[in-house]
Amino acid sequence: SVDFGPNLYHESLVKVSTPSEHTNLPIEEELTKIMTIEFSKRSLKDFSKLIRLIDQRLRELSIERSVLIGLRSEVMGALRETLLQQKREFDERRVVYHVFNEQTHDPHTISDELNIDEESVKRILLSLRKELT
Repeated sequence: SVDFGPNLYHESLVKVSTPSEHTNLPIEEELTKIMTIEFSKRSLKDFSKLIRLIDQRLRELSIERSVLIGLRSEVMGALRETLLQQKREFDERRVVYHVFNEQTHDPHTISDELNIDEESVKRILLSLRKELT
């Protein structure tokens, strides 16, 4: 999937997986019921109903995901404006934005990805920790 917006670009592959014993979705129970029925007595109507339920749930999740991505984009935009209004240093803004956007706190990784010396990144992260606690 690809998510994009004014403050977002994210690519990911979605691996289709089989249900596990930890999911316990009602739809899985419906499938289990169908699968326990002898082949000759299974109804196409049951399969059709199950597929419709799955598709409906996927649509609902897609809509919810879209709304959450939009909200995330708004939050990141507000963060950007806040950092600008607070007149934070350029590298500090970049590090803060990167930490929030990428959810990484590793100074070495941030330093490499943003091309900022590691000591500066550590100083900024230390300041952030104080501010966030």
